[in-house]
Amino acid sequence: MMDILDTLSKESPQYIPPPPKQLLDRELVIQKNGEPRQAGTTDPNGRLLKLVKKKAETDLHFFCKAILGLTRLTNHLHREVCEFIQKIPPYRKLIMLPRDTFKSTIVSKGLPIHKFIQPKESNVYWPGHNGLECKILLSCETEHHASKHIQWIQQHFERNALLRVLWPDKCWDAPRRQARKWNSSMFFLPRDLSFEQSDPTMQGIGVGGAITGGHFTDLINDDLISLEARGSESVMETAKEWQRVSRPMMEDLDISQEFTVGTHWATNDLYAEMIENDPTVSVYKRSLIENGKIIFPEEFSKQAVHNLKESLGPLFSLLYLNNPRDAGLTDFRESDLRFYEEVGNDFIFEDDERDQSMVALMMAEPEKEEPKKPEYKQYASWADIEFKRDAWITGKFC
Repeated sequence: MMDILDTLSKESPQYIPPPPKQLLDRELVIQKNGEPRQAGTTDPNGRLLKLVKKKAETDLHFFCKAILGLTRLTNHLHREVCEFIQKIPPYRKLIMLPRDTFKSTIVSKGLPIHKFIQPKESNVYWPGHNGLECKILLSCETEHHASKHIQWIQQHFERNALLRVLWPDKCWDAPRRQARKWNSSMFFLPRDLSFEQSDPTMQGIGVGGAITGGHFTDLINDDLISLEARGSESVMETAKEWQRVSRPMMEDLDISQEFTVGTHWATNDLYAEMIENDPTVSVYKRSLIENGKIIFPEEFSKQAVHNLKESLGPLFSLLYLNNPRDAGLTDFRESDLRFYEEVGNDFIFEDDERDQSMVALMMAEPEKEEPKKPEYKQYASWADIEFKRDAWITGKFC
């Protein structure tokens, strides 16, 4: 069987080092008074400024790169991912990308902020609603992982100058003093006083964590399983159950949105079950190698892919190819399966060349077993034989 690495085109792009992180510092200037202006002008309401703000509000990919500084995202891979995320409906989505391709960066970090800055009159996710009305529950395998994403988002609302000057109404002046709660597990952004504020703007939790009475507009499930779930059926079942029981916490079961991101860890894991048994979920799935090319050459050279395959073995197909049916992971090959049609009391199979081998084996005459030959004692000499004979005669043989 052909190795997946053998499919890589000889013309595959060479490894390209990632670009340095930088914001729109050359085009936009933050003045000492905190007001933005277009470089080369004194007008704080320059045309470029308006275009950047509008573009950022309507384009998740641009927002992540230009406003949040996530410049390692690419046009050829991540723009399509962002477009899939932004398209509403469908309301429930499963995004499966290989490890280390920034899926969590987009969905668990960039997406929440992009939802919060949405204007009421042109909200791309929730038309007619101010982005600050969002209430997002972020679920990760552990609360610690969720907390890291929460703190990353908070730092942008505290320190990202572009974010704060372009959307000042979405930010506190002093969040740790003004916000109802601003800690590593949850936070509140400014809201209209007429809006129900019992639930935080965003809250993070680990699988199995307790939440009572929560009602959320968005559920983000980020890597709910990992190596531990692969080796423990009970841990895997806990993650599956959590994904199912979290849905009643949606504020509106029809239009509340769910985004699940992950990578396969086992042949029968949470994501395989969602794909097979949940028709309400739309799936976006990519493999690191497609059509003989690496889909993210900016981060993965051909040698790096080879090294990963050699070190991970069968896990490589799960973590980087998103293929839970690789022959090395199963007790039998999918190609060995036979299908039949039931007609009355008969079972009709399509012809298969393997049938001839099986018939020949069944019709072959069994080999006749030859009678067992007697075993003879080997003697060293005739004198030895005489000695044994005398022993038998005298009765001294033992």
